[in-house]
Formats: sequence, C-alpha cells, structure tokens
Amino acid sequence: PIPHRTTTMAPAKDGSSLKLTLDVKVQQACERELAMGIQEVGAESGCVVVMDVATGDVLAACDYPTFDPNSWQEVDPEVWSPRFSTWIYEPGSTIKPLVVAMALSEGVVSPSSTFYCGGTLEAGDWEVGCGHVDGGHGTVDLTDLLKYSCNVGAAQVGQAAGAEELTRLFKRLGFTDLPTRELPAQCHPLPPYKGPAWCATASFGQGIGITPLHLAAAYGALANGGVMMRPRFVDSAIDAGGHAKEFPPVEVTRVYPRHAARRVVSMLGHVVQDDDGTGHRARVPGCTVAGKTGTAEVVVDGKYEPGQYVVSFVGLLPAEDPRYVIVVVLDRPEGDAYGGTMAAPVFRDIAESLITDLHLPVQRPVAAFEPGEETP
Repeated sequence: PIPHRTTTMAPAKDGSSLKLTLDVKVQQACERELAMGIQEVGAESGCVVVMDVATGDVLAACDYPTFDPNSWQEVDPEVWSPRFSTWIYEPGSTIKPLVVAMALSEGVVSPSSTFYCGGTLEAGDWEVGCGHVDGGHGTVDLTDLLKYSCNVGAAQVGQAAGAEELTRLFKRLGFTDLPTRELPAQCHPLPPYKGPAWCATASFGQGIGITPLHLAAAYGALANGGVMMRPRFVDSAIDAGGHAKEFPPVEVTRVYPRHAARRVVSMLGHVVQDDDGTGHRARVPGCTVAGKTGTAEVVVDGKYEPGQYVVSFVGLLPAEDPRYVIVVVLDRPEGDAYGGTMAAPVFRDIAESLITDLHLPVQRPVAAFEPGEETP
C-alpha cells in the first residue's frame, strides 16, 4: 500500500460466456482427418476451415501440429497462433476460379472463349509454364482451363483483364484486409509493381499472399451467388445474468453477379466429377462436389525453393446448391506433391463426416456435373 493514499476496491464481476459458431462434431472430424492426412503424406503442417456460405459461420477451424494449452511452454511459439488465419501463403491454382469469375463478370472473356496452351507463355521478361504437361493442353475453354488447371490459359485471362481489374478483384475479396477481427489474423499487401508477369502469375496464384481463411471467404462468395459474408466465430456473448448479446452475420459485399458465380461453380463441378479432372479424388459418394486443386511453390528468403510446395483443395457441397465450403491446405508434403493427390483425399474424408454429422441430404452420384442456372 502507498502511505497517505486512498485505496478503492472494485468488486470482481463475472465475465461473459461466448457461444461459438464451431460445431463440435465437425471440428473433431477435421482435427482427426487433418492429422491423419498430414502424417500420411509427410507434410510439415496444415490447416482446415469449414464455413457455412450463407452466414459466414465457421463450423470448424483447425491446425496441425497443435498443442495442449495447459502445456503451451513446451511447444514452438509458431504453433501458438491459429495457422488458418495467420499463415500467409501463395494459394496456387485455387485462385483461378476467382479470376475467371471476375473476367466473366467484366466481359473480359465470354463463356465461349478459348485459349491455346502450348506449354509455355511469355509474360514480360519471364516465361510461365504448365508444369508437367508435355506440349501443353492445346486449345481449352474456361471449363477445361479449370478442370485441367491450365496455368497458360489462366495467365492469358489475367493478362487480358489487366493489373487494375486484378487489383480491384483481390481488394473486393478482402485479401488486403484482415480476414477476421475475432482471432489473431494477418494479411499481406499486393506488390507495388504489377507488370505483365504479375498479371500472369497472380492469375494462377503465385505472387500474391493470403491466409486459408481468406480463401474460404472468397469461395464462400462464389457459392453464395456472388455475395461474400464475413467469417464469423462468435455467435453471441452471454453475461452472468443470462442476457445474450448476439453478433449477427455480416454481409461484406457483392463480389460477382449471380450468373457469373453460378457458372463458375458449375465449371468446378467438372474438376471433381469428371474422371480426368484434377480433383476427381475429392468425390464423395452420394453427393456432388465442386472444387479446385492447388499446388504452389514455396518462397524462402525471397526466392522459390526447388521441390517445396504447398498443396490445397477447396470444395463446395452440395454442388447444385452449395451450403458449405471446405478448405484443406498442407505445407511441404513429401514426394510428388499435388493438391489433387494429397489435399483432395483429406477433403473427401472430412466431407463424408460432415454429411453424416450435419445430416445433409444426399442424392444419386452422377458422372458429370451439369451446368446450373445462367441467368442473372
């Protein structure tokens, strides 16, 4: 006590209880399948986000490796922060549908547009390629571009759109803002110089940095008819007297017109449902899935590290009228790393559990996904 001073004692007050949007069963399934998937492919780490596209409610969000909060001092400090909202990574080909939807919306391309992929494309002083596809994909339309994940085709779409349109798109999607303020989160600025090479590479997800939660919200906009909802973790706060303060869903903005969003979702159905789609390993028995694979090079000390990749898969289900988006991202798996071979099976296992736990209606599996409504 300080002599000759008045001491005021404030009685303690009970805090509020938070009601979260997380679903325990879905969270448990995600944690289980993510851990098994990472151990199977030898990845360093990874994360999963499951979101309700209509409300932005996050039903599950988990990282691996994780830690016991009672023994937090025993693990690396990097593990303390939620990886799904703080890990800045280059998303790779999962960005392509977002760019294609913008290009359709702005009239940069039409549903009948085609592109020629000879395996490589000059972009400023650089040359971009389609990876392991000898001789390229040939002539592709927008559906083929996404189904085969053609980098050269996506680069042509990005170059046709230009730096200003791409910048506006990424800002509308919230990539330069924090994905949430309810948890620790990060965001990354766009590069100051956006020349022809950036327009090409950004269109297939290299040269921009986002978090998995950013990606979930962006795909939520596609699935929600073009309207993006803010990711929400807190449903309400209940005080000691039982009075609840609710935090309702927040609509951020309309990113795409409805017809463009629906058309791209129908294209993403072919990525999974067609036998030659890069995401066919994400098929879920009894439920039609739309989605996209991603394989991105990893930046180390300002340069891409040879042989190091981040692989991912983003899926929407049920594809005919999407209710949920699931994002799976695995960091630096061992071996021949692709989103379609490593992340898609983890998505499939999570989706099967989600269908069971949330009692989603299922329908007879179909061999191919038919285009949806195309009018505004």
